[in-house]
Amino acid sequence: MRSVLSRWAIVFLTCTVLLLLSGCEVLRCRAGFSPPPLDLDEADLVGVWELPYSQYRVERLQLRADGTFKQVYEQCYEEDYLFETPWNQWWLERLPDGLVRVHLQGARYFLAGIGRQTGTLYDPFTGGLIHPVNELVLTVRSDCDDRLILHHMWTSGDRGFAIFGGESEFFRQVDEP
Repeated sequence: MRSVLSRWAIVFLTCTVLLLLSGCEVLRCRAGFSPPPLDLDEADLVGVWELPYSQYRVERLQLRADGTFKQVYEQCYEEDYLFETPWNQWWLERLPDGLVRVHLQGARYFLAGIGRQTGTLYDPFTGGLIHPVNELVLTVRSDCDDRLILHHMWTSGDRGFAIFGGESEFFRQVDEP
């Protein structure tokens, strides 16, 4: 009986190690975002970006080449909620370390739901705090397939990178002009 249990333990451990090793690419895709291309410009971000937080919550950004954008946030559970900005200004900020941020004037922060709109946010890529005033600030990164994403700031610095569910923290481009 003991040798049967030992064999099952070895099989279990072997399978676990193989799964972890084969999942390294998945882990890299979830947490290992890289900087955007050095030649990134505003034209690369023009289009519609979407972030489905859940089956009940979705946020869309439409970035136009003329430097304007529209944000639409829809929540369809308990109480329906719809927020839509008028066409406001957006621009890129390039930091000395190569980090690129998108500033969306008049947009709101919906990552933590409809109750969290202003205050100090944590940038998971610089480790610093930002203090957006009447704007949404997103970090431009590339995923493991070299597709651009727009990543949210966090409400605190102790979140770590999510292995599962991390897709709910960044926008993906769903339509180009």
